[in-house]
Amino acid sequence: MGKTLKVKTGTWNTGVTLKYRWTVAGKKAGTSATYKVKKADAGKRVRVVVTGSKKNFASVSKTSSPVRVAKR
Repeated sequence: MGKTLKVKTGTWNTGVTLKYRWTVAGKKAGTSATYKVKKADAGKRVRVVVTGSKKNFASVSKTSSPVRVAKR
């Protein structure tokens, strides 16, 4: 517990704005580029959706593979 998960976004085109949506067991958990794992997350799956948007272009979303938080 207490570890911080970080998003590796890769490379996006210039001018793209990124938004983040973290979920734990399918429930909203955060909206920043990092997520601090909580004690209550033990045994649950965490994932993040990154959405890139740019004026006059369609938004693109990518979802991470889920990571199970270890029980301690």
